[in-house]
Amino acid sequence: MVRNFARGVNLSHWLSQCDLNDKEKLAGACTEDDFRRIADSGADHVRLPVDYKLIENESGGLLDSGMSHVERACKFSRNSGLAILIDLHSAPGMSFATPEINCIWNRRDLQDRFGAIWTGIARCFGDSDLDAIAFELLNEPTANDNSDWNKIASIGHAAVRRESQSRMIFVGSNSWQSPYTFPDLKHFDDPHTVYSFHFYEPFIFTHQKACWVGNLKRLNLEIGYPAIVPNLEREASEMPDESMKTQTLIYSGIKLDFDRMEETLKHALDFKKRHNCELYCSEFGAITLAPQDARVNWFGDAVKLFSEYEIGWAVWDYMGAFGIFHKDGKPKEELDILFP
Repeated sequence: MVRNFARGVNLSHWLSQCDLNDKEKLAGACTEDDFRRIADSGADHVRLPVDYKLIENESGGLLDSGMSHVERACKFSRNSGLAILIDLHSAPGMSFATPEINCIWNRRDLQDRFGAIWTGIARCFGDSDLDAIAFELLNEPTANDNSDWNKIASIGHAAVRRESQSRMIFVGSNSWQSPYTFPDLKHFDDPHTVYSFHFYEPFIFTHQKACWVGNLKRLNLEIGYPAIVPNLEREASEMPDESMKTQTLIYSGIKLDFDRMEETLKHALDFKKRHNCELYCSEFGAITLAPQDARVNWFGDAVKLFSEYEIGWAVWDYMGAFGIFHKDGKPKEELDILFP
């Protein structure tokens, strides 16, 4: 398990997936008190999602105004005794939310910009705070071909290494950082590289009723955990397209439990064993629309799974739709599971 990156919390919708022109929110959505609250809970780090539009200027360099927010977050982390993982949550020509139009895979100009962003960030920090500041190259890449993501990851990795030989670099798997794509993920011959995945399995539970997931919004089912999903053949037949039908039938009649979660992680675990490397889960969580007792059960199994295989993690998220804290700062029940 990576030192200082064992148990963390994602600071979602602060410097990413938000109105980047809202200067008031950028300046005050997360304060030093939030970092201290996270540290006091028992976490050892935070993951900071950052959209490229906040920090990249028109000439391909970095915006001082945008980087000031990142640097402030690093200061808050340091003052609170937390490490920080800076996650590039979107890049030129690449967002997890727009797989159908992402074009970084075959455009050299966008690839050059991606490399320049990481050169700038790495140069900004140099070799300072090597144990406390780490970089995650890109959130949830969506290349149609896994090799295309390996090429982009290599560009970012090389950019960081030109500025620092020892900075920890986290490289995620393709297809929204799925454990299933690990067999094709490039292994870098580098002792300071960690390999990351996201874990929202079983999806029908963790994203139940989510308004942005078409078939689950239509299903509008309350799903417990552990549980056996009812037969969904009738519901699937009423879905408006084949993709939504397929996504619904995947879980029809399926048992949701620890064994299924462990099986989902198989390819990532095989990668870890084959290369004798570190794994890290940079996102996992369950939507707050799920029954609270079931969320507690699910978090218990997730933490047990990661602990058994010595995998560090950062829960999604702090106070958002998957939040582990209430908006008033009071902790939810799962904190006792996550940070005993």
